[in-house]
Amino acid sequence: MKTYTLKIAGVTRELPLVDISDSLAYASFVCISDTELVQAAAPLLAEKIKNCDVIITAEAKGIALAYEVSKCLGHPYFVVARKSVKSYMKDPVSVSVRSITTFTDQKLYLDGSDIEKIKGRNVCLLDDVVSTGGSLRALNELAEKAGAHVSANACLLAEGDAARRSDLIYLEELPLFHKYENGDHEMIRHDFFEDLKNNEYPGRGILTGFVNDAPVIAYFIMGRSANSRNRVFRKKDDILYTKAYDESKVADPSLIIYNAIREYRDGIIVTNGDQTDTVYEYLKQGKTFKDALDTREYEPDVPNYTPRISALIRKDSYEMAILKRNGENCERLYYRFPKENGKAHFLSTYDHNGDPLPSFSKDPIEVKIDEDLKVFSTKLWNALNDDNKISLYVRMGEEEIIFNKNEG
Repeated sequence: MKTYTLKIAGVTRELPLVDISDSLAYASFVCISDTELVQAAAPLLAEKIKNCDVIITAEAKGIALAYEVSKCLGHPYFVVARKSVKSYMKDPVSVSVRSITTFTDQKLYLDGSDIEKIKGRNVCLLDDVVSTGGSLRALNELAEKAGAHVSANACLLAEGDAARRSDLIYLEELPLFHKYENGDHEMIRHDFFEDLKNNEYPGRGILTGFVNDAPVIAYFIMGRSANSRNRVFRKKDDILYTKAYDESKVADPSLIIYNAIREYRDGIIVTNGDQTDTVYEYLKQGKTFKDALDTREYEPDVPNYTPRISALIRKDSYEMAILKRNGENCERLYYRFPKENGKAHFLSTYDHNGDPLPSFSKDPIEVKIDEDLKVFSTKLWNALNDDNKISLYVRMGEEEIIFNKNEG
């Protein structure tokens, strides 16, 4: 049986591929009886759920997860929408639903006693996997009929296009698969540029990789405030740095004015803050990328606590890191990738726009590059939100280009 390897919350599972049609398949994920996975993942998901009084899930695969998440949140109970009317129910309400794993319309029912538990309260709609969103839409309709306020939508895995939703909290992406006539399956990948176009505010972003045996580096900055937007990129010798476009309008230079790129021997350092200099100094002392970043943590900009993202690219490999807030602690995640022509990886500070801004929650995103500098950099610049983008730097080998919105 063909499978997809899923890694989530430190747990690895082999998911069997199930054909939906002659050309499409999905990876079957069932967590209702997976005690190890649910107990590992529930605290991580609960940490992301804010302003919630009650968890609501649909029968039956999300029940174990709802129990653990509710427990992590300190809730005394959670609510389950049932698939049939039970004899104990009093004045139930119902809605129709169809999901990617069902081929006929079904009904979901909410008992009158459960309606009283959620009426006028903030609820989080929870499922194990969200794909087409049919189950969440049905739960949302039930919540509205019950007079509840939906404050969050959450799941363990966002499947296919669901991963592009800005209103969905999830831990990992779950791909769909194209099925060929010979029985082979191929993962359906998102279009990197299209995803950026649909993301109003990824914040600051780093891309590193290789094309034609030469390093590829891209770094962009975005901003929502006038102070943040008052910037341009400048390059002097081997240092790329941010600079105020209009010095008279600078309100607070901390966290927005820094060296973004520096070179040391065969390494190119790129970061979203003054940790660029930290890495540079540690390399000069014969220490490592990780040694340097182990001394730093996320930015102190309450309530966003912006992650520090960093990369070091050498001749045959590159390292990436993200330092982000997890509870009251700093979570440090490190990655290393071998040189592979035509391939790069991308990190940003945020998943999407929000208040507060949600920290980037995924592993570095793989990006295929088959364009030259001019085409690639133009596509990247055009993909960034017109209102929020500020500057972009792209380098391929010894060629480089800078875009500054403030300079036209």
